[in-house]
Amino acid sequence: GPAAFAADLAALLDHLGVERAALVGQSMGGWTVAGCAAARPERVTHLALAGTLAGLTDDEMLAALAQFHAAGGGARFDPHLALAEDFPQREPALTLLYDQICGLNPPVGPEFLMKLVALRYAEQASRLRMPV
Repeated sequence: GPAAFAADLAALLDHLGVERAALVGQSMGGWTVAGCAAARPERVTHLALAGTLAGLTDDEMLAALAQFHAAGGGARFDPHLALAEDFPQREPALTLLYDQICGLNPPVGPEFLMKLVALRYAEQASRLRMPV
């Protein structure tokens, strides 16, 4: 589950023999790299976040996300909701790429997403000293 993402990344770095690395997290990967940087800041030279909340939420944002997912009534999350309404028409090649990347991931439901967004790193992030 999401709580293991950061530790999994640290274990992968260990396995590969990487002592320090610049980490880039996009979308769900933002939680992974932010969590790793928060837990093991000595191993992270730079942290880049793109298109992600990365656990940098406050109580108000968490409540809004919970309300959004509760309104879905337990339905599976549609990743296309992350795209602007006219994006597929404007950017068909990028939409195809997005669809292909989405196809690599199993479908996730609201329970998974709520576990993900419940991971919060804002307090730890304020103490990070690498470029973010």
